[in-house]
Amino acid sequence: MNFTLDPSSLKISFLLRLVAFSGLFLFASCENANRQGAYEEPSSPKADVEEEAVVEAESPSSVEILKESDRRKIPGDDTPVFESFVEAQQDGESALIPDYSYAGYHRSEKPLPEVTRDAYKYFDVTEFGANATDDRSDRDAVLRALKAAHEHSGPAVVFFPPGVYLLNEKSDLGKPPLEITGNDIVLKGSGAWKTTLRFNEAPFFGQFLLKFRSPSGKDDYWRGDRKLPGIILEQVDDFSVKVSDTHGFKPGVRVNMNANLDVSLPSTAEYFLPHEIPEGVKQRNGGKINDVFELHEVKSVEGDIVTFAEPIHLDIPYFQNIGFYAIENMITECGIEDLALVGGFYQQFKHYNASRFCEAYRMLKFDHAFNCWGRRLRIANYSNAMELWMSSFNTFTDILLEGNAGHLSISVMNGYGNLLAFVREYTDTHHGLGVARSAVGTVFLRCVQYANMEAHCGWPRATLYDLNEGGFYPRGGGARYFPHHDKGLTFWNWHVTEPGSYNFWPSTPYGSFMPPAVVGLHGEDFELIDPEKNLLVFESYGEPVEPESLFEAQLALRLGELPEWLRSASESFEAVSRHSRVRISSPKNYSQFPGGAPVSVSFEVPSGMDLDHIERVNLLASSTSLWNGFHLVPKADPKSMSMEFNPPHSGVWVLRAQLINSLGESSLSNPITLFSGSPSSLRPLPVAGASMIPGNDKQKLHADYVSKGGGHARVIPDSKTLASRKDDEAYYLFEKDYAVELQEFHERYSDEAVRPIVEKAQNVNLAKTLFDGKKRGESRGLYHYMDTMVQAWFDWPRKVNRLDIHWKNGAPAKPVRLEILTSSNYPECLYTVANDESLWEFSVGRLGETLIRESIDGEDVTTLYFPEREARAVRLLLSGVSGEVTELEFFGP
Repeated sequence: MNFTLDPSSLKISFLLRLVAFSGLFLFASCENANRQGAYEEPSSPKADVEEEAVVEAESPSSVEILKESDRRKIPGDDTPVFESFVEAQQDGESALIPDYSYAGYHRSEKPLPEVTRDAYKYFDVTEFGANATDDRSDRDAVLRALKAAHEHSGPAVVFFPPGVYLLNEKSDLGKPPLEITGNDIVLKGSGAWKTTLRFNEAPFFGQFLLKFRSPSGKDDYWRGDRKLPGIILEQVDDFSVKVSDTHGFKPGVRVNMNANLDVSLPSTAEYFLPHEIPEGVKQRNGGKINDVFELHEVKSVEGDIVTFAEPIHLDIPYFQNIGFYAIENMITECGIEDLALVGGFYQQFKHYNASRFCEAYRMLKFDHAFNCWGRRLRIANYSNAMELWMSSFNTFTDILLEGNAGHLSISVMNGYGNLLAFVREYTDTHHGLGVARSAVGTVFLRCVQYANMEAHCGWPRATLYDLNEGGFYPRGGGARYFPHHDKGLTFWNWHVTEPGSYNFWPSTPYGSFMPPAVVGLHGEDFELIDPEKNLLVFESYGEPVEPESLFEAQLALRLGELPEWLRSASESFEAVSRHSRVRISSPKNYSQFPGGAPVSVSFEVPSGMDLDHIERVNLLASSTSLWNGFHLVPKADPKSMSMEFNPPHSGVWVLRAQLINSLGESSLSNPITLFSGSPSSLRPLPVAGASMIPGNDKQKLHADYVSKGGGHARVIPDSKTLASRKDDEAYYLFEKDYAVELQEFHERYSDEAVRPIVEKAQNVNLAKTLFDGKKRGESRGLYHYMDTMVQAWFDWPRKVNRLDIHWKNGAPAKPVRLEILTSSNYPECLYTVANDESLWEFSVGRLGETLIRESIDGEDVTTLYFPEREARAVRLLLSGVSGEVTELEFFGP
């Protein structure tokens, strides 16, 4: 199938040439990669996997990479859409697809700097009092090191030697935030698997745990710092505009272009062709859109002509009253590298129906950052891994996302030309790598995603997903019946790992995209609905195209050749890193083995992983938790893909695999749980009482809870503490008082709103039939797509490590999610709709993850083991579990 949408039929003045195309490729999200769990401390808060359980490749062997001596600067057998791009560049005309090559640190015209002791002044946090081996907070020491780095007159490094640094403990409440607000400052560790910054507690007020930001202190100056007098009169070419007043414009100045769109004008109907104007656009601000932006740097000013250093992607003729704001507060030449950022998010994420702190573990933010970078990072156990806000020309490369995932992975908002390369999402975040607001010219290069990309409305445009792999399910949000992405979206050589279909312009409230270019979509069968109408370009369906990478080919065309630093990095990623993950293929999750018997364990890596690039595969075992207590199991052959595990004692064991590749990079598998011993040694535990909150009721209750200030990183609307805060006062000064006020709110809400539902006779009776031992039939109210809450309590503390689920007609074939929580805080724990972390322990046991649902084994009974807990109450959160459950039984030693 070969076609493009005819520019003349769209009445778009700027789309120049038309080319007949052949094929197909679509954007999706990354591969259905094995979700890698986060590895936590074995015993003390600082005894992390880096120190006890992980064996690192001491001197990684050199990586043999196939030399591409025949690599063409501009391939000769290129796909038609790229050939047309080359012709347009040579003729000085606009092309059908955007030029994405200006993304990256200094527009990818030079490599990231080498951070050495010769070029930077090092401030070692241990010299300021940090101790990577004890269980005390290191925040004060790191704050002192940051202060010294900011006071230094030249480039500075805040350096973290190997170890685990505790940076957000209960004792840190009310302390200043961890922020970089000056130029030329780098946070540097000793390696992503050697140095860990651990954030055990969640912050308040929706703040990020680690932040690079401009020194102004403002959080939301999203238009700019100073309005300039001129407006655009007309566009001259792809880089230049005629401006009514050029005061304030000069080379090097960064400006934010602010455009308006009037729905009532005929040109707006033309803009959305071949579709109708979406209802959400008509309704927003009365059809007077005023928040469309595009950030640029001025290259030159000649008379009334302003020329930018990068191409304009806004379709200017369709917008009105386009003015400018100067960006004056920013940071430059800052970076973060060779570190692991590990949060404390352990529960299963449910979209708008999760725990008290489900949105709070926001790890890393760059705010008003230009020509900055992040590289060789591992981010685990997060609600939101990373956010870029009003930041441009930055590069983030070699990032591993793993562990327990929540709402968002990496989001780019309101900036231009950010390059994210070699990102591996080995977890199933609800929203994958993506863009929002007016993120422009963003490139995701050679990334591995789990299941979806992300476009969250607000007019993001000109985004490239280049040579990525994963499921192909574009995901969005933010507004109903509103395009999640503006023009210029391209999916290039996407490798689809899950079969399916997608409609880029559905009739449903969410999921609309302005027609993208889909080139070289290949892998699993994937149907694009109505491509003739919904896609701008549809080329080479089922086969990848040349050039392999659109970004690299465009950059080579612009610079004359592909920079060696990018060529070698891409080759290394493809040869080693892309497929560097492992899973335990045997035994199956929740298997049983006789006490004292060895357990045969087998490992599996993706077919694309060259075994010669595996340095070693480790087995880690814990008898205490899915998240901590792991120790390395001795293994005769470090590269062997199988071994025997001899449980040191009977009981429940959690196993994880760790792969270390020839580059020294490491990743962890999902955990599996097994039982060693005789099942008859466990006895059923009588339940003293139970209650159920059906899914619809729980969802409504949670929405009410959030509206009043609970969860989702929200604040209490009528907070007395925050009412006393002045606009220029820092939030951290109010944390201690607000923490007291928030706890009072939770106690009040639990008593007034949750207790009546838990104690409602109907809900008690619904749960009673699940625990009465009669196995009578179906359980009413149990099924819900999000989750139903079932909780039971014992007459005194009981040791519990097993749940049996009895079925009316056998275990269902459809995969489910299930989370087991335990608590000794009885009866207070029963009245927390949002799974208060101070009262419940999350994910003591589970089936499935954030997006992944897991199949249930067993015929009439499914048995789930979990590490032993002494508990007074157990809470089950069941997502998609059939109502054909006849009985739930807990067991313990």
